Amino acid sequence: MKRIILLSLLIFTIFSAFVFAQNSEKMTVQTVPADCISDEGNVLERRNCLVKWENTYFSYAVRDIFWLTDVPYGMSVAFENAVTDEIKINSTPKKTVVKDLLDEVIKYDSRYQWNETNGVVNVSPKNDYPIMDVRIAEFKIDILFPAPRLPITKDTQFPILNELEKKLIETKEFQAYLKERNLLARTPNADKHGFMCCGFVGKPVQTRISIDLKNATVREILNEIVRQRGFGWTYQEFNVIDEGKLYHIFRLEI
Repeated sequence: MKRIILLSLLIFTIFSAFVFAQNSEKMTVQTVPADCISDEGNVLERRNCLVKWENTYFSYAVRDIFWLTDVPYGMSVAFENAVTDEIKINSTPKKTVVKDLLDEVIKYDSRYQWNETNGVVNVSPKNDYPIMDVRIAEFKIDILFPAPRLPITKDTQFPILNELEKKLIETKEFQAYLKERNLLARTPNADKHGFMCCGFVGKPVQTRISIDLKNATVREILNEIVRQRGFGWTYQEFNVIDEGKLYHIFRLEI
């Protein structure tokens, strides 16, 4: 039996070496040009020549630009665009600078526009949600944002991340908007359908977020958060039918 095992191991070793040798002849090393990637300096002039969209949802294609260039961003997703209803993009952009990539992706959905303010890029529908222009009398927060913790589960979501969202959503002005539009954070039966938790992408460093703004719009507050912390924010409103009843849902991710 021992001889059979040793013989089998020997045959396997010889076969593996042969296969590796055959494949190694076909292997090619892809070199990345020295000027292909730039994730520092002016946010609109940063670049990444590896951006490629293959059957990619519009909002994901937008986020690819920012994640690959480390640009702080904010995005409002159009009401009609539940993720599964978004257009899909297939493209390998020839121009690799952020401002050109943004122009390229927006060609696929003319309802959107983009602009940059103090180092944060916003992509939003031309007819954006009114909440973005609602002014908050006072927004003050001072916390230490930690590195992300994995794995993410229903019981171990990021408490500081939730605190940022909670602080903004609980302002009286934000609450008044939700009440006026009959918007909910989730349906009453959401637990029956699982849960959704979105983390963030970027450099896992600790950052102190210290904000003290008065009479600032929701957009200005969100932009200041990601300007200090990095990463991005996303806002969307959509309809959900749960057990035969229609609900108006909002989603804010910071």
